[in-house]
Amino acid sequence: MGLARTIVRHVIEGDGSAKLHRRIIIHGTVGIDWSLDPCLTLNRVIVADPAWAQGPMVTMRQLRVRIALLPLLHDRVVLPSLALRRPVTHLDRPSPTRPNWVFVTPRPRTPRPQLRVAPRIGRLVITHGHITVHDAPAATDLV
Repeated sequence: MGLARTIVRHVIEGDGSAKLHRRIIIHGTVGIDWSLDPCLTLNRVIVADPAWAQGPMVTMRQLRVRIALLPLLHDRVVLPSLALRRPVTHLDRPSPTRPNWVFVTPRPRTPRPQLRVAPRIGRLVITHGHITVHDAPAATDLV
């Protein structure tokens, strides 16, 4: 079971970071409860800001996600439950074209890629969360 946890950590930190275009770090333990809808528990997770920003975009004490395996066979991602414990999120838009919550990099115009559908989330639970928003073009700061 230790090997599975190491692989999950590597996939999330490596492949997840590449897909989000920013670093994901798991400082704590990784837990896996195996079933047809396995549950991953990631402790002390950080999602970094893009290179042009400072500090982490999101830190959380724990991320717990249940993944439905059968829909994956049909290229669908279904998360029956997603729970974030003590997330601290900093959203920053220093200019109209640079929000830190956009997770893609601009690409040259090419033929239209396949439409990607966002994961379907059955139940989202956020406990003891905190969010700050700094929007310079709108001269707005929210806490």
